[in-house]
Amino acid sequence: MDSHRGELINLIEHNVVSQNIIDDVVNISNIMPTQRAWLTFINNLFLWIGCLALGFSFIFFWRITGLKLVGSPSFHLLKRL
Repeated sequence: MDSHRGELINLIEHNVVSQNIIDDVVNISNIMPTQRAWLTFINNLFLWIGCLALGFSFIFFWRITGLKLVGSPSFHLLKRL
């Protein structure tokens, strides 16, 4: 197997790890993400969503108001929309 989780699943399927200590083995192996890991993931997710929202709002504002940025190469791409 490629991961620790896959190896643990393989051991459980072959009855190397008994059913009554599976929870202890999962806790010791650190397979489950910690609260800090989840908070970091959610923080990064909100950062990317915010960046996308800001970028789309800028494009929307640019198209609605009709700002003329003739020298910009991206203007010609947006003009086709």
